[in-house]
Amino acid sequence: MRVAWTGFGQFQGVEANPSAVLAQRLAAQHADDSVEILEVSAAAAKAWRCPDAGLVVHLGVAITYDAITLERCAYNDASFRVPDQNAFQPSKASIDEAERFGATRTSSIDLAAVAQKAGVNVSDDAGRFVCNYLYFCSLATGVPCVFVHVPPVERLPLEAQVETLARLRGYLVEAVGSNAVDVLADVAAAANGAGVLDQLVSLGIDQERAAFAVAAGCTSVEAAMEMLFAEQPPAPPPSHAMKMVLVVREDLGMSRGKVAAQCAHAALGGARRADATVIERWAGAGETMIVVAAPHEGLAALRDAASTAGLPHCLVADAGRTEVAPGTETVLAVGPGEVSRVDAITGRLRLLR
Repeated sequence: MRVAWTGFGQFQGVEANPSAVLAQRLAAQHADDSVEILEVSAAAAKAWRCPDAGLVVHLGVAITYDAITLERCAYNDASFRVPDQNAFQPSKASIDEAERFGATRTSSIDLAAVAQKAGVNVSDDAGRFVCNYLYFCSLATGVPCVFVHVPPVERLPLEAQVETLARLRGYLVEAVGSNAVDVLADVAAAANGAGVLDQLVSLGIDQERAAFAVAAGCTSVEAAMEMLFAEQPPAPPPSHAMKMVLVVREDLGMSRGKVAAQCAHAALGGARRADATVIERWAGAGETMIVVAAPHEGLAALRDAASTAGLPHCLVADAGRTEVAPGTETVLAVGPGEVSRVDAITGRLRLLR
């Protein structure tokens, strides 16, 4: 898996920022990894674009820390105690004006489990400076990411940090790889297919393949086996394929015009929450959109699954001026994102008729 590393450049007269040195050292250990050193500024954080990678690891120094610490979340709050490198010092300002001030974005990776394996700390407070600013922006890209605060080298020697971070990289890659299986299993369970899933696994079917079959709508072991072992299984979509899925509630009896309007709101909302690189890839792939019918249990579970998977999403709550009551949830946009990741959430749903 390709890992994209970032560190920060000079700040307040410190020429050699340890986070930059560490990012460069870690990226050099794997031929496919990339590294980018960012200016310590809100402008640089906002302008940063996620490269083509399966995992992003941001590094920054926390001068009061004694140990390497994984940050689980970031906040829509730019309250800089000191000016950044461009003399910018916001106070109680939203990073993303489209979201509620103080709203939280959380990494899709199980960082508590990773921290336990790697012997590092975990935190729910990345501060409110440029580190938090960058992390909040990065969490909207749909690519699994984590912000790692490292202590000053006076508190933990550089070589010890390199060794720990190299080990941490392995645990993070492992966690990201298993997350796709977890999402599929959750979708299968939501489809009341947990029994079939367990039976398939007991027969020796790989858990990821078993979960995919149930999430695709197989309600029996026989149907799942037929799909999994067909002589000519459908080829998987190319790794660059992207799409957005719009999930519409049919139970509301909305007119076709109303459905079209609600889908437009959801599509725009999902696109606004996606990183510019994701939008560019989606546009390059033809801006594929699929409209499906919502499951009987509604939209909340799908929204939560999209959030857990780190996918851009938007759940529309209608203003109630025409056909439905105020606050009624009508359409959920999942994506844009890689086809395999979006299908893990919506693949079992039928097309809207």
